[in-house]
Amino acid sequence: LKLLPEDRDVWDLIPYFSGILVLQMFSSILSNYSQISLKRLSLRIQASLESMIYDKILMFSVLNPSDHDEGSISNYINLDAPKVKDALEQFVWVFEGALTLCFCMVIGFYFYDWKFAVCLGVFGLGVCVTSPKFVATAARTSGPCRARSFRR
Repeated sequence: LKLLPEDRDVWDLIPYFSGILVLQMFSSILSNYSQISLKRLSLRIQASLESMIYDKILMFSVLNPSDHDEGSISNYINLDAPKVKDALEQFVWVFEGALTLCFCMVIGFYFYDWKFAVCLGVFGLGVCVTSPKFVATAARTSGPCRARSFRR
């Protein structure tokens, strides 16, 4: 089993492997830095939201009844502010996934032309067929395919 052509030596591939290693380390460092920065930013936004809502609570009076009393506003603090923080933290994953997908598609089409499109189509069809929503819709519309009991 020959993995390399006759005119290539294994030592010729060392710069490529070291380049891949350096790029992987650099991307890990950038990913960690962006996650830490966004986590710090999301914590600051959560704290500012909570302080704004607490400031709003201090303006309410017991003598002026309204739909938004102290209990509902503290409920907003406990439920909504952490959701905003979590949504901001997940933004990195969405952005990183979109960039990785675009990069992989460019590389795939560059090296494999139409074969990559066929593989991508087969993969997409497999994802659609095996998704729970597709399976549930197909089970509802398939007709007399119902579970039968084993009672006699």
